[in-house]
Amino acid sequence: MIERGAGAHGGGDALLLDDVFRGPSEDPLARQAGHRAGIASVMIGVSAGLSAASGAPVALTAGGTRLAG
Repeated sequence: MIERGAGAHGGGDALLLDDVFRGPSEDPLARQAGHRAGIASVMIGVSAGLSAASGAPVALTAGGTRLAG
Protein backbone atom coordinates (compact mmCIF):
# COMPACT_ATOMS: atom_id res chain seq x y z
CA MET A 1 0.00 0.00 0.00
CA ILE A 2 1.26 3.47 -0.86
CA GLU A 3 0.86 5.89 2.02
CA ARG A 4 -0.50 9.36 1.40
CA GLY A 5 2.00 12.04 2.38
CA ALA A 6 1.45 15.60 3.46
CA GLY A 7 1.17 18.43 0.95
CA ALA A 8 0.22 18.65 -2.69
CA HIS A 9 -0.33 15.55 -4.82
CA GLY A 10 -0.47 13.29 -1.78
CA GLY A 11 3.10 14.12 -0.84
CA GLY A 12 4.42 13.36 -4.31
CA ASP A 13 5.75 16.87 -4.90
CA ALA A 14 8.10 16.66 -1.91
CA LEU A 15 9.35 13.23 -3.05
CA LEU A 16 9.96 14.50 -6.58
CA LEU A 17 11.86 17.56 -5.36
CA ASP A 18 13.99 15.40 -3.06
CA ASP A 19 14.87 13.12 -5.98
CA VAL A 20 15.72 16.04 -8.28
CA PHE A 21 17.84 18.03 -5.85
CA ARG A 22 19.22 15.36 -3.49
CA GLY A 23 19.39 12.33 -5.78
CA PRO A 24 17.10 9.32 -6.17
CA SER A 25 15.92 7.65 -3.00
CA GLU A 26 15.29 3.96 -2.52
CA ASP A 27 12.15 3.00 -4.44
CA PRO A 28 11.06 -0.57 -3.66
CA LEU A 29 8.02 -0.19 -5.95
CA ALA A 30 10.14 0.94 -8.94
CA ARG A 31 7.98 4.03 -9.56
CA GLN A 32 10.74 6.30 -10.86
CA ALA A 33 10.54 7.08 -14.55
CA GLY A 34 13.61 7.12 -16.76
CA HIS A 35 14.66 9.65 -19.34
CA ARG A 36 12.67 8.00 -22.14
CA ALA A 37 9.45 8.31 -20.16
CA GLY A 38 10.29 11.97 -19.56
CA ILE A 39 10.85 12.57 -23.26
CA ALA A 40 7.59 10.82 -24.11
CA SER A 41 5.76 12.98 -21.55
CA VAL A 42 7.15 16.16 -23.10
CA MET A 43 6.27 14.96 -26.59
CA ILE A 44 2.66 14.31 -25.55
CA GLY A 45 2.43 17.95 -24.47
CA VAL A 46 4.08 19.16 -27.68
CA SER A 47 1.68 17.03 -29.75
CA ALA A 48 -1.34 18.34 -27.84
CA GLY A 49 -0.22 21.92 -28.50
CA LEU A 50 0.35 21.27 -32.19
CA SER A 51 -3.00 19.52 -32.50
CA ALA A 52 -4.84 22.32 -30.73
CA ALA A 53 -3.21 24.91 -32.98
CA SER A 54 -3.85 23.05 -36.23
CA GLY A 55 -7.09 21.23 -35.42
CA ALA A 56 -5.56 18.05 -36.81
CA PRO A 57 -4.36 14.91 -35.06
CA VAL A 58 -0.63 14.63 -34.41
CA ALA A 59 0.99 11.20 -34.37
CA LEU A 60 4.05 10.09 -32.40
CA THR A 61 6.31 7.15 -33.11
CA ALA A 62 5.61 3.89 -31.25
CA GLY A 63 8.09 4.84 -28.53
CA GLY A 64 6.45 8.24 -28.15
CA THR A 65 9.74 10.08 -28.40
CA ARG A 66 9.40 11.62 -31.88
CA LEU A 67 6.78 13.07 -34.15
CA ALA A 68 5.70 10.44 -36.69
CA GLY A 69 6.00 11.15 -40.37
